[in-house]
Amino acid sequence: MKILLTENQFESLMKKHSGLINESSDCEKDLFDKINNWRLKAIFKDPINKIVKPHAKKWTEHNDRKKYEDVLTMIGKNPSEIDSILDMSFVYDEGGNWDRINKLNTNYSDTARFIIDIFKDQGKNLCDIYKNLSDGNNSDLTAIARDMSLNPTTYWDNYLSLNREKYTQNNKRNSMMGDTTEKIVVDYLMGKGWKLIYQSKEGSPIDTKLSIDIIMLSPDNKIAKIQVKTVGTIKQVEFTPCEKNDVPLTNKKQPGGYSVYTNGGIVLRDTDINLVAYVTMSGNLLILRKYSPVTVVGNKCVDTPARQFPSSPKKGLFFVDHESVVFSKIK
Repeated sequence: MKILLTENQFESLMKKHSGLINESSDCEKDLFDKINNWRLKAIFKDPINKIVKPHAKKWTEHNDRKKYEDVLTMIGKNPSEIDSILDMSFVYDEGGNWDRINKLNTNYSDTARFIIDIFKDQGKNLCDIYKNLSDGNNSDLTAIARDMSLNPTTYWDNYLSLNREKYTQNNKRNSMMGDTTEKIVVDYLMGKGWKLIYQSKEGSPIDTKLSIDIIMLSPDNKIAKIQVKTVGTIKQVEFTPCEKNDVPLTNKKQPGGYSVYTNGGIVLRDTDINLVAYVTMSGNLLILRKYSPVTVVGNKCVDTPARQFPSSPKKGLFFVDHESVVFSKIK
């Protein structure tokens, strides 16, 4: 039997045999791509908290406390809830500034780099770990998570205290992108007569505890508590996949909607927000209310509306119906 190779496949094979491509490096990239997703949070959130927490100090911005109390009162929080929200601890650097290491457990890419460095230092075979994960065996990850919980000081001393910059690179980039997309939302709504009440900053208890990035007042004096998510693309579509499945959709009144592409998926903490904004770096945006006319369960479209924001935790496309949209701007 003859096996035909493309030119690229042949060149890649020759490079591997000549030592120009390191199999271990290939496996490291594959492993990074494999674990760089929202599932890492479930495994490593608590262990990373145990590593970081002993080095945290009480929230230090006491000069801003009155401002925070006023904002929280405005959005309906009572004094007991306000005290709980503002009772926070963070890691601060030598200059007393909020440290990005506080958000390591929220960034999948930084966490993935952290975990792979540990595997390498332990002399583990990254190709074997990748194969295990591909086969549905998470034991390599759970073993590290368990050891982190048992020996948090070791991981702080050997990794996080020495390499804070390395393990916050993606968070820093994402924060810069987030600042840009938040400004796009604020400028857009202010252009429609809305007023800015509050915008989060790094280390804000309102952002950390409530996932509220922006609070604005509409022209009819309604409070908007907005979470902003940066996405790759937003495109208008004539029909959504649910419309193509021949399922009767009694609550969808307008055909089509929007496709949203995200590299890392969208995970929302939506208890305290009433609007979510999906924004691209090019300035396209959707501002959505907490309503979906069609419920997607697994891969099935169900003709049942739900009080939820359209989103997907998985990388790739998801779809937004017109009925969910409060504002849109597509160039």
